[in-house]
Amino acid sequence: TADKEITLNDGTKIPAGGKITEEQLKQAVITEPLTFKANFVQDEFKVKHEFKVADDSPVKEMPAEVKTAVNAQLPEDKTAKDGSVVTPTAPTQTEVKDTENDGTWNFEGYKDQDTTTDEVDAKVNGADVTFEGSWKFTPNKHQVTYEYVSGTEGKELPEALKAKAPAEVTGKVKGDTVTSPVPTGKDAEYRDDVNKGTWKFKSFDKDSVTISNKDEKVTGTWEFTPDPAEYNVKHEFVSSTEGKTLPDSVKALLPKEQTGKKDGEAVTPTAPTQTEV
Repeated sequence: TADKEITLNDGTKIPAGGKITEEQLKQAVITEPLTFKANFVQDEFKVKHEFKVADDSPVKEMPAEVKTAVNAQLPEDKTAKDGSVVTPTAPTQTEVKDTENDGTWNFEGYKDQDTTTDEVDAKVNGADVTFEGSWKFTPNKHQVTYEYVSGTEGKELPEALKAKAPAEVTGKVKGDTVTSPVPTGKDAEYRDDVNKGTWKFKSFDKDSVTISNKDEKVTGTWEFTPDPAEYNVKHEFVSSTEGKTLPDSVKALLPKEQTGKKDGEAVTPTAPTQTEV
């Protein structure tokens, strides 16, 4: 721009303060001193990158140590011509471990700024371009396993009873609480015909577990109670007449023995089916 009106060779007049191009300046008829003010047009802009936590990340804030490691992956700024189409620079490392939250931060990608193309890119339009990259937290998955053991010295838990331990619980993450499934009713007893007795569930060593950064194991104890001792009741006929031996026909009337009698149980003899021979 000039501080005074300028007339060109073809008679065109450019008022004071009006824009004049380099080509027009070559055609100007200058008859007096003029003061010009140059206005330079910027044609190069910065292409920058920044990182944020993804909106759908289960953890919304990175620990300081993780944030430092993530920001260390920020690509260097570059420049681009106005009107050009630019693409973001991928980070050199796309995952960062997070021991505090027990998981991993993964780079999800950059936000597309030019939806008219299939690529993730942006068009430089008279201003710097900033690509926004998202990182999402993925927690480590842990499991809780269950085991049944004998709580009775000298007695080994039957394999069939060991196999009844609850199924493992999978997919648990830090902070989850898992309650131990205590068996009840018939599920809390097991008949052991080999050892002639009954196993009864006593307890788990942990009523529940809260997941930290590792798998958990819970042990359930069973105690064995042997069946009560059983006794038999037998009968015997003897002669009460001196010098006389019972005939076989009388001995044949002897009642069968009573079996399966428990200690302390009251018993009565079985009367013969015939009392005279």
